[in-house]
Amino acid sequence: MQDVAAVNPARKRFKMTTDIPAAITTPDRVETRIGTLEFFDGFPTEKKVELVYDNLDFMRGVESFLTCIPSASINAMRRGFRDLGISRNNVIGITENLMDSRSLYLTPNTESV
Repeated sequence: MQDVAAVNPARKRFKMTTDIPAAITTPDRVETRIGTLEFFDGFPTEKKVELVYDNLDFMRGVESFLTCIPSASINAMRRGFRDLGISRNNVIGITENLMDSRSLYLTPNTESV
């Protein structure tokens, strides 16, 4: 750690003062995707704390939405099966014709009858 510059505090230097490497201190300004974060003595300003919490709320909302997509898809598939008369787990749906470009299925099997 001798090659890392130490922070030079403006206070009096005591006999037992430990040098703090500049690499581990919090800078006064940090550029991020959500804007510039400002710090005072290593603590974020009140306004920036609110900005970061708002961003966390947004990210959690996006995560919740993305997490629910598979269950919404399964629910829509089950409703579609019920509309076709497939209401129990021991019933199989069979189409009269093979799928073509007009079929509205996500991943139809076009090669078997």
